[in-house]
Amino acid sequence: MTSEDKINDAFVERLTNTVQRLQRESYPVSKSQLYGKLNWEVETLEDAIERAVDDGVVYDASAAESANPLLAHPDEPLSGDPAIVDAEAVAKHGKQAE
Repeated sequence: MTSEDKINDAFVERLTNTVQRLQRESYPVSKSQLYGKLNWEVETLEDAIERAVDDGVVYDASAAESANPLLAHPDEPLSGDPAIVDAEAVAKHGKQAE
């Protein structure tokens, strides 16, 4: 299982848990309330991701792709040019490509 799969699974699990928690509430929840709660959960996760990027724990692929367009296509063979950033090494060390 890739790290992306793990992130997706955790995201789905968190949203599912939120829906189940709302279903257990003693009062009926409207569809708009549910969407509001789910939107709040998404915003909370987005904020957590941004903090992780700021802390260097999460690698910001879009920033690296801007700096080095070859990272946008990781399946293409790289030429061995030392200027090409190794995305995995950058991600491991939690540093952004420059």
